[in-house]
Amino acid sequence: MGFVRKLTGSGVASASTAAGDLQAQAALDAAEKFEPFRELGLTGIDQASFLTDPQAQFDFLQNNPLFQQALTSANTQTQNLAAARGRLSAGDTLQQLSDNVLLSASPLIQGQKQSIADLLNIGSGTAAAQGGLITDAAGAEAAGKVGAATAEQQGASNIFGTALTGGLLFASDRNLKENIEKIGSERGHNIYTWSWNKVANKLGLFGESFGVIAQEVMKITPDAVVNDGGYLKVNYSMLGVKHGD
Repeated sequence: MGFVRKLTGSGVASASTAAGDLQAQAALDAAEKFEPFRELGLTGIDQASFLTDPQAQFDFLQNNPLFQQALTSANTQTQNLAAARGRLSAGDTLQQLSDNVLLSASPLIQGQKQSIADLLNIGSGTAAAQGGLITDAAGAEAAGKVGAATAEQQGASNIFGTALTGGLLFASDRNLKENIEKIGSERGHNIYTWSWNKVANKLGLFGESFGVIAQEVMKITPDAVVNDGGYLKVNYSMLGVKHGD
């Protein structure tokens, strides 16, 4: 049956699908490595309102000890200078005290805005990288499936060509099967699913398959059945029905 797999292209198809799956999984694994950076980007999105919301900026300053420290230092300096000049209650002193708020707040607010912008850039870059890797994963998987389909199609062509020159014979003896279940009929032949039994395993047949039962085919199309080593085989090309490997 290994020869049949090669002839039908199922071996190549399986390899192509497996390769595509491996490439797809590798791309998805790589995309997952960006997950911590994506979380940083989400943090930036959560804080983005700070960029334009005065209330958010005010709350940020109120809870920022650096602002309180900078403002206290600036006010102390202003008051000391005003006292030395005898202008503690003068208008220019009051204006300077008012300006100290903005001077102390501005660098902190700008620094916070820059931090948020950096987080947003990380998120944007990560999203692009993850999107590219996930797209690559989909492309790899699709390429694998296309390759598999191409191999299967070529295999079908091989089978058809061989059938024209005599056909392939597939084991289909009832004595090699167990768990037989009828699933339908095709071109006048009953179609079954089954598991290969221990006798079949010794002949290199494993797992499950589907198709006809040779003993039944003999009654309808005897020319399509041959005895090979004591077990019946069927030339499916003469029946025109589908079968498993």
